[in-house]
Amino acid sequence: MKPVEPAEPVEPAASTASTATATATTTVRSVTPTQPPGRKLSLDDGNRPGRVRTASGRILTVSGDAGLVVIAYEQHGCIDVRQLSALGFTERQVRTLIQRSRLIRLHRGVYAVGHLADIPFGAETAALLAVGPGAALSHQTALRIYQLLPAAKGAPVDLLVRERNSHAKRDGVTIHRTVWLPKNHVRIVNRLPMTTPERALLDAARTLARRQLERALAEALSLRLTSHTKIRDLLHNSGGHPGRGRLGRLLGGHASPTVTESEAEEQFLTMLRRAGLPAPRTQVEMLGYRLDFYWPQAQFAVEVDGFQWHATRSRFEQDRRKDRVLAAHGIAVCRVTTPEIRDEPLQLVAHVAGQIAVRASRVAENG
Repeated sequence: MKPVEPAEPVEPAASTASTATATATTTVRSVTPTQPPGRKLSLDDGNRPGRVRTASGRILTVSGDAGLVVIAYEQHGCIDVRQLSALGFTERQVRTLIQRSRLIRLHRGVYAVGHLADIPFGAETAALLAVGPGAALSHQTALRIYQLLPAAKGAPVDLLVRERNSHAKRDGVTIHRTVWLPKNHVRIVNRLPMTTPERALLDAARTLARRQLERALAEALSLRLTSHTKIRDLLHNSGGHPGRGRLGRLLGGHASPTVTESEAEEQFLTMLRRAGLPAPRTQVEMLGYRLDFYWPQAQFAVEVDGFQWHATRSRFEQDRRKDRVLAAHGIAVCRVTTPEIRDEPLQLVAHVAGQIAVRASRVAENG
């Protein structure tokens, strides 16, 4: 039987009341408050009286007000109607909590506990609770949490669910259905179920711009959140997944995925590609330094000097020292600035192309 959500009155504006901080263990036993006459809320989805299933799948033995605090802490400030029932609250009690702004509606049957502060992972938790067990954060939402895409405030929460499950539409939630969601494609991160980095890359591959996908892939490999082997295994088993082709071409292309660390570096890399220059290695560790762009066949490097990071005297001296060390080992360094990239792209590309050609010839002659 589907749970009955209490009829909610017109809710007051968000209260300034805040939830008490949960500092104790996640297993709390307390006496269920004396219940006034009132219809009990229905139980489902693994919740039983005094035993609450959280968004991460954990079962906590909790009840009453103390349990409410624990669940709110465990779930980033959120709770749903089934969990309230398992804690011992009746429909009348829930209605009272809503009237007093101790519960503030986020989705049907899902509430923020005590306030509407912007709690990290609060929106994601609310979306998971609204859709119910079996859902996992996925696609671009998962990539943002792994910090493989920049934050996007107000973006819809992506959830992946098995196709056989039926889920109503929810505001601010994008539900993606699949028949292929093995258990090893989901992990618990920040107490929330989420697809693995490689699965998130695969699912998002169809909707991301090519360079967005390339940067996310490069960052995931650089941070060792995944590996070439894991991605190849996933692609091998992905059948006709719509993201398979794009992710596979990036992984198997001649040019390795590249990481850049600033907008100026990203613009410079785009210039190189449009001009058809040989692909450089990026963010290369060498002789105790990191090089922005490096062509090993020419022993030639380009450093992009943004004013913000290179304007101080100490930084200027560090850069000169770096250039001397590299020159002593046969590596030439060309320093370019953000205004040059913006205002003189053709001259800059021509200079870099000439340096690569000349130095590659010399390296080849010297063996």
